[in-house]
Amino acid sequence: MCWAAEDDWREVSRTANLAVSVRDRGGNPIKELRAVGVIDAPTWVVKNVLDDVDSYPRFMPYTAEAKLLNRDTARRTALVYMKLNPPLVGPRDVTIRIQEQVSKGPDGSMTYNSHWEADNASGPAVQAGVARMSLDEGSWTLEPAADGKSTRAVYSLLTDAGGNLPPFVVNMANKRSVADLFEAVRKQAQNGKYRQGQPAASASL
Repeated sequence: MCWAAEDDWREVSRTANLAVSVRDRGGNPIKELRAVGVIDAPTWVVKNVLDDVDSYPRFMPYTAEAKLLNRDTARRTALVYMKLNPPLVGPRDVTIRIQEQVSKGPDGSMTYNSHWEADNASGPAVQAGVARMSLDEGSWTLEPAADGKSTRAVYSLLTDAGGNLPPFVVNMANKRSVADLFEAVRKQAQNGKYRQGQPAASASL
């Protein structure tokens, strides 16, 4: 895997609550995307939102189906199947394997990181009429802000979106969809059910 340098990011858009940057990865014409924004909820609440995989079709943009196939609490890993139905390009799916890390600050605040890569061999078989995404890699980092009352969220994504879409179409779609993604998570984080309990702490904290 060819990692780009941290200073290779180039900002392509900025609003009051979201900054989006891109960078090249190993000569791939598809750009890796990074978005940084603040979410008005503690990190553990946002983590609960992201963990609620089975509810993704009700609030995540373009998500037609989402299933938690397996979770290994001891190893902090999860296997998730997702089917997306974005406009114009038709349905596509992927199985991803997620690795999580948790750290606790001196004040007791929690920072969460999850990184995923495609693992289609561990998920459902290819379906007729559904494009299979072979490249899907990304991460969420949730850091405390405003004395733990808010979250600085950093999201990254590198995906071919499945099928034979031109790279410029994929790059444009990824850039446009990230704002919708952040708004969906912000809205969902205000749902009281995600504030009923913190995620289980890791023994390695």
